Amino acid sequence: MDFKQFEYIIKVSEMQSITKAANELFISQPSLSQYITKVEREIGEEIFDRSTNPISLTLAGEKFVETGKRILALNKDLKEEIFDISTNKKGRITIGIPRSRATFMLPYFIGDFREAYPNVEFRTKETSRDEVEENVLKGQVDFGIIPLPIYNFVKNKLLRYEVFTSEQLFLVTEKGYLGSEFLLESDVLDISKINDLPLILLNKGRGIRSTIDNTFYNYGVKPNVIMETTSNATAFRLASTGLGAAIVPNYIVNTYQGINDIDVFRLTKDGIHWKVAFVHQKDEEHNPLRDDLLRLLKDRFD
Repeated sequence: MDFKQFEYIIKVSEMQSITKAANELFISQPSLSQYITKVEREIGEEIFDRSTNPISLTLAGEKFVETGKRILALNKDLKEEIFDISTNKKGRITIGIPRSRATFMLPYFIGDFREAYPNVEFRTKETSRDEVEENVLKGQVDFGIIPLPIYNFVKNKLLRYEVFTSEQLFLVTEKGYLGSEFLLESDVLDISKINDLPLILLNKGRGIRSTIDNTFYNYGVKPNVIMETTSNATAFRLASTGLGAAIVPNYIVNTYQGINDIDVFRLTKDGIHWKVAFVHQKDEEHNPLRDDLLRLLKDRFD
């Protein structure tokens, strides 16, 4: 679109002189006159009444100038909007995160993010852990938050995982469920005795289950799994009823309330941990907003 036709004619209407307007616009008076004549031919009406002194707008000219000012204002707003989007001052981001993790994590950093980027709309897509990765791969979310490790080598090649925190895994039971014979210390489980405990664990294939199974293997443990579930929160609350013991990340203990009072134990003296990562596509262009969000996550959770 040629916005000059509006700029030039608005300037002439303000100066009430083609000569004065030409000087302001740094073009020659004949060139400006020819430009006005060309526009008048295009719209089929005269814009200026040249018989008056100084020249004045015709009725068609008044409508042209009125509309031209609105168009120029809209164009200015559009440029500012696009600039804000290109500099990450405005726009929208969508982050993928497992459902139960969203309950715990989002309140710790969304407020700070909104303060830093008040004009950026923040959306979440809360799904299972595996779906978070798939959504990042497909571009359905901009970034994701998931626990490690990753066992899919295809995803390892296409996605970048940046660790920003680690979480400890705890064994949780109804209060008083375990006798002292199961403990090395008041809050430390004797993992060699876990064979004798009925366990409520996540289904095989889940990240936390893989971490737990590897730990059991390393300690020569053959667990007595009495129930499997898809939810850490469900395992936690079932354990609080006295049904058995659950192994869950610390954020579950901090977020959810048991049916009954609970006891919480470390699995070893040093604890068993897993890492949590910020995931995005490897070939993604440099994104300052993404980098700021990652720094914020590290600051809040490291």
